[in-house]
Amino acid sequence: MKKISIVYSQPLTQIQGINYVNNSFVMGGKYFRDSGLLLGNIYAPDCVFDCTTHDHLDLIGSNVGTPSYQRERKLRIFLRKLLSSNNLIGASVKIYFNFKRNAQKAVERLASDNSDYLIFQDLGSAREYYKKYGNARKAKTILILHCSKHPLEQIMPSYQGYYKYSFLKKRALKRCDETMHLVDKVVYLNNNAVSFSPLTDDKKTFVYNGVEDIFNWKPTEPSDKLRLVCVASLSDHKGQAIIIEALNLLPKDVLNKVQLTLVGTGLALDNCKAKIKEYNLGSHVSMLGQRNDVAEILKSQDAFVLPSISEGMPMSIIEAMRQGLYIMATPVGGILEMIEPEYGEFITRNPQELADAIVKLIVNNTVTTSVRKASRERFEKDFNLKVMISGYSKVLLSL
Repeated sequence: MKKISIVYSQPLTQIQGINYVNNSFVMGGKYFRDSGLLLGNIYAPDCVFDCTTHDHLDLIGSNVGTPSYQRERKLRIFLRKLLSSNNLIGASVKIYFNFKRNAQKAVERLASDNSDYLIFQDLGSAREYYKKYGNARKAKTILILHCSKHPLEQIMPSYQGYYKYSFLKKRALKRCDETMHLVDKVVYLNNNAVSFSPLTDDKKTFVYNGVEDIFNWKPTEPSDKLRLVCVASLSDHKGQAIIIEALNLLPKDVLNKVQLTLVGTGLALDNCKAKIKEYNLGSHVSMLGQRNDVAEILKSQDAFVLPSISEGMPMSIIEAMRQGLYIMATPVGGILEMIEPEYGEFITRNPQELADAIVKLIVNNTVTTSVRKASRERFEKDFNLKVMISGYSKVLLSL
């Protein structure tokens, strides 16, 4: 049986999308074994996680609420104010410690690893691996890119002080290109990203993300209100404030038929709370913070809303489809391949247009049992965990 290990440059305790993809890999270990593969370890800057003794990545969010987490959070807030990402020094320091140094730590943990295959979850860890080992190791490698177009699209807006300089941006993209050519295969999360990629056809492919199915699924029970939900880190990038703005624009009689639930935390938390208070929406919006029972929360919802700027293949939308929810999201990245008219629609980041879409959902009674079943069926066909692991198994065994 051939062994696989995963390398990721961020702590496994972090609550973010790629760690939920890592969790899918861990949960899919049994499906890897069906193909004669063994998922061994995940190497991260904070630890080495043994996938052979766990059935899920239980580290995600495990430090939330602890004294050390609170201290680190306060320190990060302080440093964020002290070192602005809008100037070169601040952005450079943050890039080094958030990405480069973390990637180095993760790769250093590979010293005694003897895997046949290595899966890199980010460019940084792949680059540091080849800088340290070159071609001295025999492991076949794949790099997963969680982007819709160029590899740094989700990073650049957060570090404008660095990437606003064209020569630094060009250098960063050149390094990305070099790393992409060093690995044996680059795996994107959707076909749209493959089409955009400059790599040759034999060098690239795509595999949809997936999550484990649930047993005894039933359509969500009807309610006298439209229950909207957004599960994502609270940020301008994800657009929760836009959803709140849209609710404020609804006619009073429509607003009384809407209940919004926001799950997650992040830098936009205070802004969202302020808008809810300003618009007097407290009785229409529930902010649940970070939760580990997202699947249970989604069971009681009708429609999932995500007005993101960019995405790869959002795990949150896949989880919503697993529960048969109607999907409303911006047409970016892999979302273009996830939504079909039978169970969803594309939206914009314009609050008035989103408000109009919500009104139509209510007036037309759009979210019916047949719509829920269509959403659920698409999940079963393309986004369940067994399909995802089968895809990666085929890629690995073809190298």
